[in-house]
Amino acid sequence: MMKIVSIATSKKKGTRKTPVEEAFISKDHGLEGDAHAGSWHRQVSFLSAESINEARRQGLEVTFGDFAENIATTGIDWKTIPVGTRVRLGDTVVVEITQIQPTYATGVVIEAYRPINLEDKLMPYYRRIPEVIVKDSPRGLEGKIVESEEHSRLIGGQMIAFIDKGKKDGVQIGQIYNVYYQVSERLDPKKSDKTLLLPVDFAELLVLHTESTTATVLVTQTDREFEAGSKIRSPIR
Repeated sequence: MMKIVSIATSKKKGTRKTPVEEAFISKDHGLEGDAHAGSWHRQVSFLSAESINEARRQGLEVTFGDFAENIATTGIDWKTIPVGTRVRLGDTVVVEITQIQPTYATGVVIEAYRPINLEDKLMPYYRRIPEVIVKDSPRGLEGKIVESEEHSRLIGGQMIAFIDKGKKDGVQIGQIYNVYYQVSERLDPKKSDKTLLLPVDFAELLVLHTESTTATVLVTQTDREFEAGSKIRSPIR
């Protein structure tokens, strides 16, 4: 699972950072009280906890903050994340990646409405892809909508959303998926049993970007608004 396992700050640049339980983070600034915060392109730095563990296996006595990272994470390899990717921290913080180094990444704060905390989940996504070549989707794949890019309760046409399927499930950029609903009805008034009716597709999604277990999609067309948790599936061919 992609999540925050350490938050650290320091008063001076070039020194080890001290782990904290939570940190206030400001838009266009960074972590309050941290030396790297400010109006520049390296407001927040990320490091994989796996990198720290590897250093320990090599005999180094290191811990969180020793590499001057602000945020240590699990489940994400920062050197593979493209510049321009936006990473959602918890529910209300978004950081855009501006620089990738061999072992860490840095970014600027795009949105921030509350502190960040240990165990906050991460969701990387790429905001836009200029050109997408449409390709076939894997047969029989089913999943659900996680949320919209703007945290809107209702999701409509031309909005960006996230689904709970990714590269591991065969999801690729350019694939099409449908949002659908399925209801049960009593077909025989003399019986109490209900029959599950055939699924009804009402919206179409285009995959714009993929991560290991999630993907970013564009709602290209829809007959109705829908919410997070709505079911998706591969088109019936």
